[in-house]
Amino acid sequence: MPKQNTKIKKADVVIEKPKRGRKKKVKEPEPASPMVDSQPAPVPKKRVRKKKVKVSEEPPVVIEEVKEQVKPKKTKKASKASTKDEPKKKRPKSKWMVHVAEFRKKNPELKYSDVLKQAKDTYVR
Repeated sequence: MPKQNTKIKKADVVIEKPKRGRKKKVKEPEPASPMVDSQPAPVPKKRVRKKKVKVSEEPPVVIEEVKEQVKPKKTKKASKASTKDEPKKKRPKSKWMVHVAEFRKKNPELKYSDVLKQAKDTYVR
């Protein structure tokens, strides 16, 4: 007779890798409670509001309207839309800009950047 294995056989154990992400809480199942005969929970009744209708025996009263002369409302400043149609008041040119314009008339062959550099030397406040 062959020798019997004296070691105790262990059950196969499967190890699962943990899943990525948040761990879910495991709810333990509640032990089943014995069934008890009970009445079902009462269902609340819906409240229905009834509309009250006023019944009057008197004939309807006619109110005469008196129209008063309506004063025109004061208007605020002109809106942006209306100001675009009207030309704006132009500011007078500054002394510097007048001086640059005169200097350019005297020296039309110069570039504007050169005119500004040279006009700077002759400008008096």
